[in-house]
Amino acid sequence: MGDDIKGIWHRFQSGLDVTVAVRGHAPEKSLGVRDGFLRYLHDVLQDAPPLTVRIHQVEGKPELPMTDSDSLTAARELVRLTRQEQPETFFVVACEEGLSEVVVEGPSAGRTSAGRTSAGRTSAGRTSAGRTSAGRTVRHLVKSWAVVDLQTGGQPSAYEQAWGCSGGVQIPDSVLGTVSDSPVGFRTGPSPVFPSTRRGQGLVQAITGNLENRRSTTGQAVFYALCSLFYGRLSS
Repeated sequence: MGDDIKGIWHRFQSGLDVTVAVRGHAPEKSLGVRDGFLRYLHDVLQDAPPLTVRIHQVEGKPELPMTDSDSLTAARELVRLTRQEQPETFFVVACEEGLSEVVVEGPSAGRTSAGRTSAGRTSAGRTSAGRTSAGRTVRHLVKSWAVVDLQTGGQPSAYEQAWGCSGGVQIPDSVLGTVSDSPVGFRTGPSPVFPSTRRGQGLVQAITGNLENRRSTTGQAVFYALCSLFYGRLSS
């Protein structure tokens, strides 16, 4: 894209066409993508060309990715499938909310009360979240990843891609039972603390008490991806 800065800038001025690739019903993702683009245009470029955001439904059932790699793989696959049908769209964006496992060597700095220590893995093959064993501590965070794919022109069309992720929110030990591969992603006992989170604004909203949600984390991830994609290439 380095040789086509003026062309890219001209296309910016005439308007941005953004397609958001999703599985299932996810209006908060398209709103978050829009927020991320508007923030970049206003705060970084100090410009606001017309912005059109469309949703593209990809077949398949949405699932909760269990690692950062899973989240990125799922988002990139959504972009790939959408590009097959929309090769000329200016931007194709896909976002995934998922888990991020952090393992730190050494004793836990938090609580290790009865029932919170483990020497092995769960039946799903995942280390129990928030637990300690043999000098290691495991925590799980939830975050949003964004893949922003830009059509840069040329024949055949060329593309550039950047990734971004939101800040992570640790899933509290006091409410998290076992990380699993179920659609909801968690088993929290007979009285779940986070009921129907996959149908609402997501796990972040539940944990933060509605102060943050999937829309805000998606917007943050998209903004970071745009900053990386255009770093040193565009100016207002």
